[in-house]
Amino acid sequence: IKKAAARVLGIAAKDSDPGIRLQAIENLGKMEEKYGNKYLLAALKDPNPFVRERVLQVLNKRQTQQQGNSS
Repeated sequence: IKKAAARVLGIAAKDSDPGIRLQAIENLGKMEEKYGNKYLLAALKDPNPFVRERVLQVLNKRQTQQQGNSS
């Protein structure tokens, strides 16, 4: 189910509407990395700078959380 949900969000992350793409990025960021990261990394090439910036924020937050969990 999680993999299928990530796939649907991955499709939404390529929508023509940047608002839809942003919502997809937000939700992918809440998923486990093994499901969401593939689509988040692909979204770094988004034509909209606001979408790219949000992807970077989501990925940065994940990395910060990982570092906090490992210490």
